[in-house]
Amino acid sequence: METVEYASRVPSVLVIDDHEQNRELVAAQLSAAGFAVREASSGPGGIQSCADNPPDLILLDVLMPGLNGFETCQRLRELPASRNVPIIILTSLNDLHTQEKAVESGADDFLTKPLQRTELLIRVRSLIRIKLLQTELRNSYQLILDQRNALLRIEGQKDELVAMLVHDLKSPLATISLNLGFLQEAPKLSIDEQEALADSIQAARQLETLAINMLSLGRAEDGRWVPTIAQMEIREIVESLARAFKHRLIARRQTLSVSCPDQGRILGDSDLLHRLVENLLDNCVKYSPAGSAIEIEVKAEQDGFLELRVKDQGAGIPPELRSRIFEKYVRLERNMQAAAHRSMGLGLAFCRMAAEVHGGRIWVEENQPRGSCFCVRLPVSGPTPCTTQQEIGAMAAVP
Repeated sequence: METVEYASRVPSVLVIDDHEQNRELVAAQLSAAGFAVREASSGPGGIQSCADNPPDLILLDVLMPGLNGFETCQRLRELPASRNVPIIILTSLNDLHTQEKAVESGADDFLTKPLQRTELLIRVRSLIRIKLLQTELRNSYQLILDQRNALLRIEGQKDELVAMLVHDLKSPLATISLNLGFLQEAPKLSIDEQEALADSIQAARQLETLAINMLSLGRAEDGRWVPTIAQMEIREIVESLARAFKHRLIARRQTLSVSCPDQGRILGDSDLLHRLVENLLDNCVKYSPAGSAIEIEVKAEQDGFLELRVKDQGAGIPPELRSRIFEKYVRLERNMQAAAHRSMGLGLAFCRMAAEVHGGRIWVEENQPRGSCFCVRLPVSGPTPCTTQQEIGAMAAVP
């Protein structure tokens, strides 16, 4: 990385001119102004000097024997050490053709002889200041690029670790759930034992859901996951989840009412939408107070969309936070009371991804007089044919 700090050293200027008197005059003026001046009497000599120790600026005469100023300038621009060094062409020719050749050869500016001291110093200081700013900009850009690449590497390593953990967790969690379910059917279990088993089964299912959500989001972001679209009934999903949550609802003395049309058919991924509704219902049960009512309402809209609403009577979500809860790893906490803690984790991020993959959307509203209403709007005809694997990944990655 190129580094230039003029505040801690004297800027250097290389004067390339075959006339010794001209070099000494320019060197005296620049030295008196505080610059460190080096001299070269020919084009090849100046090129070698730049290769050995690049200056901060070059003053280059045009009319020199052998390699003239324009050719020397072109060679300097080809040299890595002097590619970004400002070059001022010095010439006694003040015509448009000479100026054009100076620009074409790679010069940054030109001065007409005889040189005026004030003009010389203004041009030199300006170009050196511009070079310093350009160098700082390049360094800053490179630093940001290096940091970005480091973050991407860390993000990739994190995703690989998450995928590995999820893969290794799925099998033992499934075994735990199966064995707990077997024990739950055993006779002569006390009420306390039955409740303990029910709590353990629910905890295992929550871990399974978390693992599956993490894996699905990771695959979607990488563009490696595409839903399986088929004709399905929303009512079947809702009713199966109502049965699955029966024991949890009884344990918390909560009621669940379902309003769903008989003909709620939709083109979509059955497993994906099942998990979407399951995540929303799980949040309602978990964060609603004991003895409260939960509602699931499905309506077929006239514009070819199906709208699903899951309502609870919990603490509710402030308007300013309602968009953030669909971001990954968001945790919303309330200080008012311990029961109001909300840990949304990946569940709602998954719900947003699932809704958007189907060409729909999800949002949250206030549930009057208390609580939240999560709304999912899905096209009955399913996602559009142009939804590609890359688009699915992009939708899942957008916060």
